[in-house]
Amino acid sequence: MSLLLLALIFIPFIASAAANKFFPKNLWAITGTSFGVIVYPFLAATTIPLMYGGKLGFAILTITNPFTILHRLPGKVLFHLINGHTIRDDINLLLFALNAVVWGVMYGCIGWYIDRNSKGEK
Repeated sequence: MSLLLLALIFIPFIASAAANKFFPKNLWAITGTSFGVIVYPFLAATTIPLMYGGKLGFAILTITNPFTILHRLPGKVLFHLINGHTIRDDINLLLFALNAVVWGVMYGCIGWYIDRNSKGEK
């Protein structure tokens, strides 16, 4: 499962290449949205192998763990509001889906803003 989630990092690169070819006006919005959709599952997948990576893994985990916690929070709060109870396990597809929607919109809006300002439109 972790290897499959680690493979998700290729999606933004593929989306960026496709957007550059077919929709160059919306390059950063498409890239940002695709990155936002995979950011939490990717960070969650990197946490588990780094725990067993020795001193180097622990050093990298110390840096990436705050980002993982930050990207987990909106989905966890929405999950609690929808179900009325907290999450009982770490791998939960509803949590991944909620975070994908929240962060896809956030990073997509940032990308849209970059696209808008890079063309000189205001």
